[in-house]
Amino acid sequence: MSTALIDHHAHWVPPELVELLAGRTTPPCLVEAPDGTVWFTPDGERRFAPRFANDDVATRLAAMERAGVAHQMLSLAVVLGVFPAELPATLEESVVAATNQGFARLARARPDRFSALALLPTHAPDQAAAVLEDAVTRLGLRGAILPADGFADAATARRYADVLAVAERLEVELFVHPAPLPGAAPAPPAPDPVTMIRRRAAGFQDSLTQAALTLAFDDLLAPHPRLRVRLANLGGSIALLSERIAASAARMGLPPGWEAMWDAGSGDIYY
Repeated sequence: MSTALIDHHAHWVPPELVELLAGRTTPPCLVEAPDGTVWFTPDGERRFAPRFANDDVATRLAAMERAGVAHQMLSLAVVLGVFPAELPATLEESVVAATNQGFARLARARPDRFSALALLPTHAPDQAAAVLEDAVTRLGLRGAILPADGFADAATARRYADVLAVAERLEVELFVHPAPLPGAAPAPPAPDPVTMIRRRAAGFQDSLTQAALTLAFDDLLAPHPRLRVRLANLGGSIALLSERIAASAARMGLPPGWEAMWDAGSGDIYY
């Protein structure tokens, strides 16, 4: 018996967001070079070549067919080359609205193939819960994507306490993905492929591991036993740390079985 494949880790840049950036005349905006190529510049200095091909729905559907993927849960992790938190705070409300409206439009048009997670404001975390509520109840989205650096420790994660409560009440999921919080310095250009691999593999894995520790071992999810949280952890490598965590707990003199908190958490955590 065949089982339909559902891709929970699928990113898409809605045309509504591209149009928003293309309509600007100052960074962040899209610019056309003398040779006709289009670039995205977030600050007037850096520039990125947008990959529009993957954002074409027909192209995406064809790729899904080839891979045997029946349904994708879409989210926005990067805005044409930079993380959402790197964009100006003054632009965040427009970026969030355009993104979520684009997701809702596609999910309504092709509910058989696509669902979507809302983009939430990071510069204004006090507004994130209200944006999630609106995205779910009015736009029909299925939850939200959150930056892994927002769960680096329990104190930092408290900024999302209201988001956790709303997500549980509405019975939608949260997807924790590598991304910084506002104020983090943009990474300088990588001088070589190894440096880029360090950032995108080892660096991203470290941020996800820290988020997993916060979610699994702290009491953050204690008030939310029905909440579903997914971490964008490729290959399940966090589970490989459980043996090291158990050994460390033993050396620290923690009570036997402390490592079992991985499985005894309040909410459901998917790695």
